[in-house]
Amino acid sequence: MPVGTVTQEPVRHELTSLPPDGFVTLRQLPYWDVLERRDQGSRAVMEQTKRKPGQKADDDTKMVIETYQTWERFYTFKNCIVDHNITDSNGIQLDFNKELTLRMLNPAVGVEIEKLIDKLNAEDDADEELFPTAASTSLPTQEAKASEVPEQSQLKLSTQTN
Repeated sequence: MPVGTVTQEPVRHELTSLPPDGFVTLRQLPYWDVLERRDQGSRAVMEQTKRKPGQKADDDTKMVIETYQTWERFYTFKNCIVDHNITDSNGIQLDFNKELTLRMLNPAVGVEIEKLIDKLNAEDDADEELFPTAASTSLPTQEAKASEVPEQSQLKLSTQTN
């Protein structure tokens, strides 16, 4: 029978952004933690108010989408990094259990670790499955009739003018 559970065996990766001997050892997140990271990493709210007679439609609907990428990456780094030899300029090993560490981390190092973690947790493949590439990326011209535009893309967006 194939094993379908997460392995807690850490995997060591050499960091090309920290030559000659920079490394990070990572563990895979259980699927529950991947879901928790996604849930806590964004929030969408849509509000719609009833229009009073004579009121303009411009202010009827409000949609807010917030992403918490800093929280999400901190959660991932804290839970996936088991060991490393990354230090600050004083030679003190960085503590990925503290948010401050990400605030001073070299972006090249952070992005490399982020990609390794995403690959380990199959997140790099998941985005392609959730958001497949459209057959055509061109937008319909203004001359196109609404009936020619696929039903999913017939969205009404309200704009507010000041």
